[in-house]
Amino acid sequence: MNSISNIDLSKLKSCDQNWEKMPETERGRICQKCNENIIDFRNKSKADIAKAHVFSEINICGIYTEKQLSAPKEEIKIRTFKN
Repeated sequence: MNSISNIDLSKLKSCDQNWEKMPETERGRICQKCNENIIDFRNKSKADIAKAHVFSEINICGIYTEKQLSAPKEEIKIRTFKN
């Protein structure tokens, strides 16, 4: 199992647009301000959020809870599989 150390979710910025008014997509919603795909992380674990950001090949924008973004740095274990 690989680990990612010192994940600092406080550096992430939550989209400030109205989630309910954004058009839906397969992965979330489209922000009409920046035209980016926004993922709803509000019900995701810290590990899920870390994995999404670390292993994505594209920039990820999201919507988070204040509690998620104010979490202190911590080591998060992430299981990765090699082909």
